[in-house]
Amino acid sequence: MDEESTKITVKIAFVVGITLFTMGLPLLIIGSISTDEDRLAMLIPGAVMFCTGIFVVIVTIKKRLEFGKRATTLEQDPASKIVSQRTVGNINRFETDDTTYLIKDEDLTDEGDINEPFWEIN
Repeated sequence: MDEESTKITVKIAFVVGITLFTMGLPLLIIGSISTDEDRLAMLIPGAVMFCTGIFVVIVTIKKRLEFGKRATTLEQDPASKIVSQRTVGNINRFETDDTTYLIKDEDLTDEGDINEPFWEIN
């Protein structure tokens, strides 16, 4: 599925969810305040349409937010753009096209090998 068809699918699902929500809400309200014997004929379909509409809208919004995160994640620069790396004393120097990072050797050591609980690691 490409990006454009995903956007169209999300828009259609959102419209369907809002439509179900707006059709179910009046049925739910009228069915709940009605005193006739056949009030369940309005209450049950209203509740089903209302809940289905809310569910579709929430899932659609969640998918839409994930789509935005995925798009911004792909635009970030990968770590493979390091131009050069040098070690001066106990400091490692990583250079990219526009930034220089200075990192001490102690910061690069793996603390997972220490047999201490995580709350005692400094």
